[in-house]
Amino acid sequence: MQNRRSTDKIKNWARVAASVGALLSRPKVRARINQLFQDRVNSVTDAVSERYDDAVHRVGAAADALRGRPARAEWRMPAMSFAVGLGIGAGLGILLAPTSGAEARGAIRTKAVSFKDTIADSAANIAVRASKTVG
Repeated sequence: MQNRRSTDKIKNWARVAASVGALLSRPKVRARINQLFQDRVNSVTDAVSERYDDAVHRVGAAADALRGRPARAEWRMPAMSFAVGLGIGAGLGILLAPTSGAEARGAIRTKAVSFKDTIADSAANIAVRASKTVG
């Protein structure tokens, strides 16, 4: 009886192995399994990368706190880069536009004055808000 069970188990495993082998011999099945495997690997890679970045950020923040440095403002550098790029792009656009030198200088001067006025107005508004908040 024991021998028969062992033989049946072996036969069942052999059938399963043969079925899996036949299934894996199909190119579409192999391609789908490969795609699923790649998706899982990419998902794990993304999760590990996010956790690593989070850990690095936390360690950096802890190191800054231990050294008595203020918290990092990570938005400042990209915002500053964007503003500088915007200014350079606008300046090059005006300089390379098909206008005369006098017209280009006048346009640059007008834009600079307008920008200066906008900055002055923004600073005044911030000062007013700050004085209302404090006082």
